[in-house]
Amino acid sequence: MRVDLEALLEPATTVVLTQECQRGVVGAHSALPELAAVARESGMLPAVGRLVQGARAAGATVLHAVAARRADGKGASRNARLFRAAERLPVRQLLGSPAVEIAEEIGVEPS
Repeated sequence: MRVDLEALLEPATTVVLTQECQRGVVGAHSALPELAAVARESGMLPAVGRLVQGARAAGATVLHAVAARRADGKGASRNARLFRAAERLPVRQLLGSPAVEIAEEIGVEPS
């Protein structure tokens, strides 16, 4: 079955969404250094950077979803062992901190 990608990927109605492509997850100062190493070694970060750059050039919207928490812990989920373990890591994904900034290889734009 042939799919007309041009019709599906109309820039005005297309969104590229990145998830947790932030410095504290896949960046050099990651709370999960093994994950960050794989992201680096696989070429994922520059590939995502090229993808979002191309999407912007074509007129598509780019959104970045980051994992972040409040310093006081209010609203934080604790229903998974991973979330509880993350509370003990040296890198905290706090709102406004460098850990929640998008990885440099990807970049952000005012739009």
